[in-house]
Amino acid sequence: MKEIFINRKKLSNGIEDVLLKGRYRGASSSKVDLINPNVAILINSRTGITIANANHSIATMVIVNINPSIEEERHFEPCWVYCDAEKAIKYLKAMKDDEIMLKITDSKLIFNGIDTQLMMPLSIEHSGISAIAKLMMAKVDQQHEGTTAKFGNTTFDTVVLLEDSKDLARAIKECSVVGTSSFKLTFDKQNLAVSSSNFQNTETYKTYVDFTGAFGEDVEVEFSAPLDKFCKGRLYLCLKDMAPVLIIGADRKLIVAPYIRDD
Repeated sequence: MKEIFINRKKLSNGIEDVLLKGRYRGASSSKVDLINPNVAILINSRTGITIANANHSIATMVIVNINPSIEEERHFEPCWVYCDAEKAIKYLKAMKDDEIMLKITDSKLIFNGIDTQLMMPLSIEHSGISAIAKLMMAKVDQQHEGTTAKFGNTTFDTVVLLEDSKDLARAIKECSVVGTSSFKLTFDKQNLAVSSSNFQNTETYKTYVDFTGAFGEDVEVEFSAPLDKFCKGRLYLCLKDMAPVLIIGADRKLIVAPYIRDD
């Protein structure tokens, strides 16, 4: 059995963040969906855990740090486990302890509080583990001549720094009133804009986002995902025409495929 102390609320919030539950665009309407009902959790007894999720078009990860245990016997080799995300969130929210012990057996995940114990089965695998592994390697590369980012073989030459990503979250939330759940990001060196059009392309909502700094060329890309739920803290927004949107923060990363219109 492996054991690690973790903050209950941070664990619950992290799982919720990587689900990215919200509205996504369909052919003629938007619908509530999530990335994958299972999440993958990389547990490292010396640093903390990485909570991740992925499907065919989007991958997310959030890091929850810990204070390393001074008890050397608690340390173990990092390991992956997989579990039902919404069930884990439900159990964690029912508990009252700030700090809990997370126990992992070969088949079960156990949450231990002072007076509470919750137990749930582990899943056998996660269908998006290869995309998760690729996202974990994504990074921002800062050099004297500029800033770029990399995801696999894709280099993003346009990188926008958002000191506080709340304004991007606000913009996406505002544009969601159009109802299609697809959003266009437009950057022209001076301005960063988010817009959304209705299914008939007869109505558009557009708003501008404050940013701290930027490197690269003008770019325009469209996506469909409720990214406002993922925008927390300082983030790098990495863009390229007709390429995925990459977001990298101190404790989180996300990649979402571009939405390609067929009209």
